[in-house]
Amino acid sequence: MKSTPFQIVVIALFALFIVIGMVVLYFSKGDSSSRTNAVTISLWGTVSPRLIAGVLNTVKPEDKGIKVNYVQHTPESFEQNLIEALASSKGPDAIIISQDSILRFQSKIYPIPYKSLSERTFIDTYIYEAELFLSPWGVIGVPFSIDPLVMYWNRDLFGNAGIAAPPKYWDEFYRLAEQLTVKDDQRKIETSAVALGEFSNINNAKAILSALAAQGGVAFTKRDDSSGRVGSSVQTTKLTNVLDFYTEFANPVKAVYSWSRGMPNSQSAFARGDVAVYFDMASQIGNIVDKNPNLDFDVTYFPNPRTTKTKITYGDVLAVSALRSSPNISKAMQVAMLMGSEKGVNAWSTLSGLPPVRRDLLAKKPGTATGAIFYDSVFWANGWLDPDARSTKVMFRDMVENITSGWMTSSQAAGKFNTQLNSLISGK
Repeated sequence: MKSTPFQIVVIALFALFIVIGMVVLYFSKGDSSSRTNAVTISLWGTVSPRLIAGVLNTVKPEDKGIKVNYVQHTPESFEQNLIEALASSKGPDAIIISQDSILRFQSKIYPIPYKSLSERTFIDTYIYEAELFLSPWGVIGVPFSIDPLVMYWNRDLFGNAGIAAPPKYWDEFYRLAEQLTVKDDQRKIETSAVALGEFSNINNAKAILSALAAQGGVAFTKRDDSSGRVGSSVQTTKLTNVLDFYTEFANPVKAVYSWSRGMPNSQSAFARGDVAVYFDMASQIGNIVDKNPNLDFDVTYFPNPRTTKTKITYGDVLAVSALRSSPNISKAMQVAMLMGSEKGVNAWSTLSGLPPVRRDLLAKKPGTATGAIFYDSVFWANGWLDPDARSTKVMFRDMVENITSGWMTSSQAAGKFNTQLNSLISGK
């Protein structure tokens, strides 16, 4: 029986649907198989699992046959937990580290070879401070986050004093301290112009001092480009000048006296409206609002010396690093590259509210006034290769408090710090 044209069309369509169905089934089985056989990469860090999950959902490591199991640890327990896990061969495949823990962990990290991620590509892709993750052996970690140091200021206190704008330069703080600091008859500070001069009750005092030191030409450490070794490069005269300026604001006999060790935490005091100027990381803006939703404050750039042309602030950079002990180093490196990709960094920036660490994303400035400040600050962010962040924090504290307690001059405190830093580095 001869088929009609209509029957031929029906049969052809039926055959086409069968072929399409087989193709879909084939690929769905292949996709299912790749997911079933996915390599699990254990990633450790101290940041929120919600944020990491959001980034991973965007970059989709499962498409490359990778399943990421993220484990959050507290900052206090992270290092010890890692050491114990590695000793028992149960460590993670990759870790999230900051720029101030590079030296602490670099012996455990497998650098990404420059043939996989060239130095030129890295420099063109990421901000200046991220270059701390470059070494003679390769890329120690792929950055995905940057948190710059900025200046918060109380608009009410400035307005009540008839001051139109916040300071841009450090020399403006001498007059500002006299205009805005209010003391009682016993010279006890009731309202502070600026939270500077002490250490233990000032949020991120080490970051503030690191930024001031960089502005003053102080380089705490330096890596040799050929050997990769890191040594101390502190010039004590320059560090003395930085300490003289910083601690002056905690000296009761000075006209600029604005802060004391007996005052509350700087962020809490600022949130209460008792401090006109307060320095902290961009990430802390949410905490300030949470503490006092009615506080009329704004954000601007970290001040600089009037005599310098290059703007400098401090920044905390986070990166993902593959560990030497991982049985899946190449997959761990892929996770690092995904986190530091354009999609990964953009997702992190959106979820965290922080500016991106990539130059291509920084070119697209946000329309908000606060966002613009954060984005610009990223370009000026600096950091340094810290041999042991916890130990140097204690050293910074002692350096400041030895001066403000009257036990040492700034020169003596700077000299002691330099000696301690050399000892700490030589012990590495």
